[in-house]
Amino acid sequence: MDGQLSKINSADLIQPNQSSFWFALFADYFIVAGCLILGSRSLDGNPMLWFLWPLLWFIVGSRQHALLILMHETSHGLALRSSRLNDFVGDIFCAAPFFVKMRSYRADHLAHHKWNNTNRDPDWIRKHANAKVREGWTYPKDILNFRFGLRFWQNAIAYHFASVDRANSAIELVEKKQHKFMRGTAYLVAIMIIFLMGFLEEFLLFWVFPFVFVTPVLLRIRSVAEHFGLPYKDTYSETRDVVFRNRFEQYIFAPHNIGYHLTHHLYANVPMSALPRLQNRLAQNSDYAQRAQVNDGYFSGLNPVFRDLTTIQAQRCLWKNEEPQHDV
Repeated sequence: MDGQLSKINSADLIQPNQSSFWFALFADYFIVAGCLILGSRSLDGNPMLWFLWPLLWFIVGSRQHALLILMHETSHGLALRSSRLNDFVGDIFCAAPFFVKMRSYRADHLAHHKWNNTNRDPDWIRKHANAKVREGWTYPKDILNFRFGLRFWQNAIAYHFASVDRANSAIELVEKKQHKFMRGTAYLVAIMIIFLMGFLEEFLLFWVFPFVFVTPVLLRIRSVAEHFGLPYKDTYSETRDVVFRNRFEQYIFAPHNIGYHLTHHLYANVPMSALPRLQNRLAQNSDYAQRAQVNDGYFSGLNPVFRDLTTIQAQRCLWKNEEPQHDV
């Protein structure tokens, strides 16, 4: 943090808002359950509901994305006041359903915060591992064509699962036995419920399918919006805040206030529920107001992110020629 932003008072915002977190968690699972029930009815001899499948996949994918955002919140220890309960809920209910280990993600993600967009940031390292991967994260470019969209979708799936595998293996050897036991028990209980309820077909069609083909695309769209199409001049232009005009767009693509990403990077100890209030305070700060990268939507609005992705040139070399460092 530099400049006048050090004077912004966030002390009253740093306490976890437990009720907000629990509501978000239950709401996301409630919507997923509704989609699974509707999907089940379409399989029980009502072919008129088959046309809803793409919509169900998209909605479930958006809530899977939202649950991963809640995992992000627990990785910062900002969801619940009890650190043990925070980690348990984050690992079992937000990370395990996607075969992610919250504690592994935490180690990886906190390093990203410490070394943001540098050659010691593990997230940045993955994005310039080789020329082919690097090309997929290089902007500006023409993004309004079918060829780009197809490559984007393919790259999103490949990159997502490669990243999960690498992040999970980062601390594989130091994970405590009790954590492995809890996760193993959770998977066993889930498998038993799926088979005892005869829900395997629904699970594969309306949970696994969007997990593989929809959620990675939503994650990549958000990841691009967070750290690309930027000038990279200083702290305030290494990422952006998106203050959405369109609340539906925010709900789908940047759930749980994750769009306030610059604010989050500047004040990583403030829970997601308080980020809009904190950003309002920052907007009154002359340094932030003059230098921060702020958009009002991903695809809609007067100043959407997609326009930046086609026009803004980086003002520093993003991809160094030397081999990435792996000493994070």
